[in-house]
Amino acid sequence: MITVLDPQISYEGMKIDYADDLMLAKHLKQSKSNLFNYFHENYAHVVISTPPSVNSLSPSIQTQPIVGSPQKSFTT
Repeated sequence: MITVLDPQISYEGMKIDYADDLMLAKHLKQSKSNLFNYFHENYAHVVISTPPSVNSLSPSIQTQPIVGSPQKSFTT
């Protein structure tokens, strides 16, 4: 089974669309539950580290101007 998550389709909108079909409504509720369970089992425990703030960088790095990626030159 292939699942595509589209942020433009809301759970509430699908719930209204499936109100007349009990089997689809039940499947939608179970799918939401499965998705939450999968997230908690696989991602909820992951700690996301925050990038260092500009103030914590060394003074030599702070004074250098940011001119873009050194690998790309869009003017050449």
